[in-house]
Amino acid sequence: LRLSTNYITAGRIADNHNNLNKGKSADLHYICTDGIPSDFPYDSLQNVRYGSLKNVGSWSRKAKNSLKKGIGFKFISLKVVDDRIIITITSRVVKRVGKKDIRFELVMCGIYIYRYSHEHKKWELLETTYGGV
Repeated sequence: LRLSTNYITAGRIADNHNNLNKGKSADLHYICTDGIPSDFPYDSLQNVRYGSLKNVGSWSRKAKNSLKKGIGFKFISLKVVDDRIIITITSRVVKRVGKKDIRFELVMCGIYIYRYSHEHKKWELLETTYGGV
């Protein structure tokens, strides 16, 4: 799956995801890169840091200490079904519990369903669903 201006851009997803991005524009958001395609347009979003939870052991001491308190991460999942793409963005607090355990607390979730329009030659948003605790 290639994300570009002819398709769905990360900025467009973020614009549609206002409920998970409450706050000032200067707020910093963390996105988990685990499971995101390698050609994801990482440079298309401002005030964002990316990180993998697969290598927590190699994080700096400061980052590990922050993880003890809990860090808010956004997780992105992409699924292609026929002519549709389903994008799920969950906002979770990730906390280190003990020496090796990590706990995920779901805060909010947004599901976006797009269908590709051959007529308009672009992805069109069909449905948006929000949920959370």
